[in-house]
Amino acid sequence: MAISASAIVLVLILSASAHASTFLGAHPQVEMQSIPTVELEQMLRSEFHSDARLTVVASELQPLYTALPKNEVGRLEPSVVRYALHRHFAQKYGWHLRGLEQDGVMRNVSSTAAIMNDRAPAYIMKLFEESLHGGLGLQELAMFAVVLSDLIHKEAASDLENVVDVMGLPIHALMPKKTVAKLLKIYLMTYISGVHTPRNSSDDFVGMESTMESDVIVWFDAKMWAEDLHMSSFYSQRSQRNPFVNEFSFEDIAEAAQDIGHHFGAFQNRECVALKDKLVEMEHGGSGRVLLSKFYSGSGVMDWPFIESVDYLRNVGALDDSDPQRLSVIIPNFLSGPSNCETPSNFYSVCCIDECEHLLRQVEVVIAEPSATAIRLVEVISGLQSGTVEAPRNLSSVQVDRLSEIATHHGGQVPLHGRLFAQWMHHAYPRECRFPHVAGSTSPLSQKDYERTFGMLAEASDEEIALHSESENSTASSEVFVATLPWSHAEELLSSHRERVGEEASSATWKCARLLALCAPVLWLAMAKKHVFVDDCRQEKYLV
Repeated sequence: MAISASAIVLVLILSASAHASTFLGAHPQVEMQSIPTVELEQMLRSEFHSDARLTVVASELQPLYTALPKNEVGRLEPSVVRYALHRHFAQKYGWHLRGLEQDGVMRNVSSTAAIMNDRAPAYIMKLFEESLHGGLGLQELAMFAVVLSDLIHKEAASDLENVVDVMGLPIHALMPKKTVAKLLKIYLMTYISGVHTPRNSSDDFVGMESTMESDVIVWFDAKMWAEDLHMSSFYSQRSQRNPFVNEFSFEDIAEAAQDIGHHFGAFQNRECVALKDKLVEMEHGGSGRVLLSKFYSGSGVMDWPFIESVDYLRNVGALDDSDPQRLSVIIPNFLSGPSNCETPSNFYSVCCIDECEHLLRQVEVVIAEPSATAIRLVEVISGLQSGTVEAPRNLSSVQVDRLSEIATHHGGQVPLHGRLFAQWMHHAYPRECRFPHVAGSTSPLSQKDYERTFGMLAEASDEEIALHSESENSTASSEVFVATLPWSHAEELLSSHRERVGEEASSATWKCARLLALCAPVLWLAMAKKHVFVDDCRQEKYLV
């Protein structure tokens, strides 16, 4: 029997783990459960006896993988792997996995004996790096995604097992529909509230439901949604079940619990859509922005959702302060912020679905390369329609010129995964695509983390609301506001390896090296005379 490529890679990974050294730093102040690395390696070993599931995931990742920048041997760097996995889970389930954040590095692990949940991606990446020199291919990327999925499914099964245990039910016995419905309702409560530790008694769950009813506005909707979901799931499995047995095993119920996690992002996004509709109603001049006076305009109304302070909005990157006299909130940046996320799992948060992701994916499918000419991108994007932008359309001369400038900056092609193109997409779709701030200039913390870190309230005070309402309204009648979206020339590429864009293309580093080589004699003479004047070579930053 032939040995599959994935099996060979797996053997390499597991052998590398046997001599892996300690490579982790201190864990951030987040309390989470740990995963024995032996257990993780067993999961890696057991998953790939059959390539069927791997094939499905690889096919899902194929369009993205094709369009991503590769290194000199045609494989993905760790930074690109992190980016690809983040987009895969965000697009498929609305999950934002811990350890895949675009903060410059994958989180390290503190021990080879056990790792925290948010360090699982770093540990797996380390095993790949030690066994596969040169980066990851499509099969390894798919392996990575499958193992992360299974870690999350294992957490869901463990949480459900805790519920079954507290309710005093035998885990190996078949259970009637009524019991299944009760278990899944309790599981949904623990999922929404982010509880992952066993409760002492069933009375605790009664108290939890009372809290959900009073504190969680969407609880009743969520409960009905979950009931419909598991009824549909059980109905779709009817052909695989014994028609004379109307009871369910723990494995059946665990699969239904996993379905809740898989579809909860779509359910939560209903609220995101409602928030966006409210913001677009208050939008100023088609700019994808809402003036603070409008943002706070309903603060006196019960359940008004827009109450974040100016400092908090600036910290998470949702504030446009390019005009200090007219501060405004960037709609897609606000919607994608952590204040609109839930944290039901130790592994991930569930956030608003990124509408720009769908647009970018369409571009990637058509281009099927890491970069493209400005003319080709104009052709493709002028035909892309969003929820608020009709197509086909004619892009403005300013938009076309800026796209050409990006191409010129990169030797004739526009990298699809750089900051400048992301900024350009924000200008083309200001209500769907986020404005990409320069790396390190924002800190996307939840409101609780912000208050804990900075010692300031994340909600605006009455005085702050009044101040911004008065300052903006005082000039609104006498001035005509022309929405000019900010544009900066700072580039940040996803990978430190620039893809080749033709014989004439060269990296910024190489350009600097050639310049220094040409200027070396002059510089030497200048230094000898102690008169040194050197212009800094401009280099690009990388999202690594």
